[in-house]
Amino acid sequence: MYLDNFELLKVNDVKPAAIIIPTIVIDNEKQLLLEVRSANIRQALEVCFPGGRINENESPKDAAIRELKEELLIEDDKIFNVKEVCLTIGPRLEPIFVYECELRSYSNTYSTDEVSELLIKPYSFFKDNVIVKPNERQKTQYEYQLDGHTIWGLTARVINYYMNR
Repeated sequence: MYLDNFELLKVNDVKPAAIIIPTIVIDNEKQLLLEVRSANIRQALEVCFPGGRINENESPKDAAIRELKEELLIEDDKIFNVKEVCLTIGPRLEPIFVYECELRSYSNTYSTDEVSELLIKPYSFFKDNVIVKPNERQKTQYEYQLDGHTIWGLTARVINYYMNR
């Protein structure tokens, strides 16, 4: 796929972004790690993956790793196997570069400025608990109910793609 070779485009002055899907192995089972956004930032209390806007002269992969480190307060030596997943489009038609990685020896740290809570669930949960909702524009929407939170929109779409690829 080679996402880092993709020329960054600005659509309607909206900057491209990058997100990363952190995975952790617990009791020999692969888990997804998601965050609940802090109450004091945009899209407060929504469930998402670490990520954010790509800075000038920064590759999408570097942006995804930078955001992961900032949001989860994690060092390079705990991040392994960073791989491309896909390129998708965000709600304002901005390119969203999606990566995955494995975290090792991670102790559930996070920046309270950006994250209010971590949600960690096994792959099997996401395979077995998707809610498919066709909407009025004939576009399929996905949702997951997780620990009192609704995962929807871009995050749910990325999870569904990731689980079924």
